Amino acid sequence: MSSITEQTVMSNVRVYNDWFHAPNGSIYIKCLPHNYGKVEINDLVWFMGKINRIDIVNSPPKANGATYRMAFVHFDYWYSASDSMEVRQGILESFYEKTDFRVGFDGVVVTINTRPVPKTNYNVDQLSDMYHRMREEFTAIVEKQSTEIVELRSEVESLRLSHRKNVEDTSEQIVSLNDALNMENGNIVKMNDVLDTVAISVHEITSQIAWEIIPQIKSYSDKVTGVVREYKAFEKNTSREVNNANLTNLQLNSSIISLEVKMKKMEDEFYADSSTVEQDEREDDRQGEQDDQVDDVNELFLRMEAVEEVIEPFIELMKRKKNREEFLSYMKGSYFTSR
Repeated sequence: MSSITEQTVMSNVRVYNDWFHAPNGSIYIKCLPHNYGKVEINDLVWFMGKINRIDIVNSPPKANGATYRMAFVHFDYWYSASDSMEVRQGILESFYEKTDFRVGFDGVVVTINTRPVPKTNYNVDQLSDMYHRMREEFTAIVEKQSTEIVELRSEVESLRLSHRKNVEDTSEQIVSLNDALNMENGNIVKMNDVLDTVAISVHEITSQIAWEIIPQIKSYSDKVTGVVREYKAFEKNTSREVNNANLTNLQLNSSIISLEVKMKKMEDEFYADSSTVEQDEREDDRQGEQDDQVDDVNELFLRMEAVEEVIEPFIELMKRKKNREEFLSYMKGSYFTSR
């Protein structure tokens, strides 16, 4: 916000400084004395610059209906004389400080005209026509705004009715919710009563368990303790018998081992006797194999003699150098004959 204010102030400073050097500056006389006219105003400020025109107007009426006159003096340019510059400087400083700067013997208050109205060259008829046009436009704008105001009022009234209906509906919903809440509260009270009854029943059952069932449980516990004692005594006796049985088992194992040693010895003796018999059988088998080999050799010699009988005619033919056809014919005949 402060940055916007500073920016606005700097903009105003630039505008008012421009006013000091403006070629067509303008001043505003707040309250014109009743005996002042354009001539008196001209005599009051003529030294500041070349006056273009002087406009004297009435102020808007106050609350009590009173009005006063104001004057706007428009210059074509400022004079560069020292008295003109001093007055303009005083007007500018007073404007910044928001104080009154007075001119002349009557002490007329003068300040900057921030919104000067430019001079027009229209005649009376043109001004009248512009006035009527602006009045018609103004009337049309007022009628349009009046219509919009009526529509807005109607919309506001509709919204007010809708809001009232929503409030009524909401109130009904709140009443319904309150009724439902009261009903739920009643149910909660009933449930609390039921819970209290259940708590009392549980307390009674607990008391009954404490006075009736607990002695029975103690009696049962005593019986279980007696059974455990009997089981431990039985277990002790059983353990003693198991130890005796283990001792007997060790003695039996020792006897079995002795019997196994004896059986091993007898088995070794049996295998020693049977090995002699097997050796004799192996010798007989070896003798039979040798006889079979002799028979095979004799058969081989016989086959060799038969081959020599077949080969000898071949050798004779080769010695006689018979031709190839006779040789092959003989071979075929000899081969099939031998087959």
